[in-house]
Amino acid sequence: MSNSKTLFVTLLDDSKMKFEVTRKTLGIDILDQICEAKGIWERDYFSLQFINLRGEKRWFNNKNPLHPQLLEENIRSDNFNCQMRVKFFVPPQQLLITLTKHLFYLELKKRLHEETLTIPTHKELIRVLACVAQSEMGDFQPDCDLEILYRSIIPCYKESIFGDLKRQHAMLRLTTKTEAEVLLLSKLSQLTEYGEDTHEVYQHGQHVMSLIIGMGGVKVVMSGQTDRRIPFSNFISARVNNNLLHILVENFTRTQELELEPTESPIKVVSNTHHLSEVTVHFSSVDRCWHAYRSLTERIVFYDRQRADDIEVPHFKCRWHSFVAKIHPSRAQTLRLYNFDVARTSKETYDSTWNILATDVGERNASKKRVSIHQITCIPGALLRKRTTKKKTN
Repeated sequence: MSNSKTLFVTLLDDSKMKFEVTRKTLGIDILDQICEAKGIWERDYFSLQFINLRGEKRWFNNKNPLHPQLLEENIRSDNFNCQMRVKFFVPPQQLLITLTKHLFYLELKKRLHEETLTIPTHKELIRVLACVAQSEMGDFQPDCDLEILYRSIIPCYKESIFGDLKRQHAMLRLTTKTEAEVLLLSKLSQLTEYGEDTHEVYQHGQHVMSLIIGMGGVKVVMSGQTDRRIPFSNFISARVNNNLLHILVENFTRTQELELEPTESPIKVVSNTHHLSEVTVHFSSVDRCWHAYRSLTERIVFYDRQRADDIEVPHFKCRWHSFVAKIHPSRAQTLRLYNFDVARTSKETYDSTWNILATDVGERNASKKRVSIHQITCIPGALLRKRTTKKKTN
């Protein structure tokens, strides 16, 4: 097995970038190169996603070297592929850069293709798809072969929606590409699936429960029962024990508790005190349990915390790595390991981008003032020279 691998990253616009990954290459190194090349400022919303050998989607931990993560998934090929996708969703009004809004639009368009977003009514579906048509095609042109164009660009296109889609597309005339994309973002951000990360729980090979982690909390979905929601503000702690995910929650009232058979249920609720309860979810594998635990912790930090620098203390794989890091501090970065991958919270990302924009606008305004002053001081001189030349000729 070679010391380096070739990584092909598929971007949201379906273009690809090629990288050479060594044993020391961090995921953040790859992501930073992509963001620098594409001019992406709000990079904390994005991450690298791959598909393991079981066909499950997983996020790279960008704080750790990529090579060991591939070995853990038994991916030993010298060439492998991954995607840059939106990992943390935020409301559209929180996106400050037009390019970021465009990337969110591309992500939501992919999710429409993948049918991971459920639009409740036919009317809303037509409005959403009309925004895609306006963004990709521009104004409605009745002379074009619209059905072929719609079939090539519209996610999940069906002939039954052709007439309604034409009429709605015509109503968006004179809407710019950016306006159409923002309109789609505003519509899809109202869906319950927007920004949700779903973790399926299986028993005896059958799906029995879904643990859905969103932007504001966790939703427990079981067939035949009312969905239970737990906001992030109620979470105290979470831990993993093999394939058991233990979550300590406060204010989990009896009306929220699930009526389950303890011997057959994948989830168990035990009230420790009047205000605290421990929710235990039984996953079918350690990998799926750890994936849900990591997703839960990262989203609580990103959406509900003010700062991300105190999320965890890095550790080393073994004592030898700790010893080497002390002797060679330059190698400590590649030897440290992190369980979670959150560089900045949602608030920190917004504030950082806002400060950059405010500084940039201030510098531009200052340069404009200097130019205007320069023009004011030079123009009279030019006029004076013209007048003196006229006097001499006279």
